[in-house]
Amino acid sequence: MKVFRKSDLTEQALELVHKELKTLSKCDHPNIVKVHGAYQDQLKIYFVIDSFMGMSLIDRIIKN
Repeated sequence: MKVFRKSDLTEQALELVHKELKTLSKCDHPNIVKVHGAYQDQLKIYFVIDSFMGMSLIDRIIKN
């Protein structure tokens, strides 16, 4: 699950989160995490995504 705290998001960042959700939900590729749903409450936005093993992309970039 990917979680965003609304209090950490500016209006612009919130728009980017919504664009990310829209884009990822259209993707169907074995190398891209699949979004199965999204939910929000008063404090947070939740993306339900596939689980994966290994390092994140940013961790791989930093390592190399």
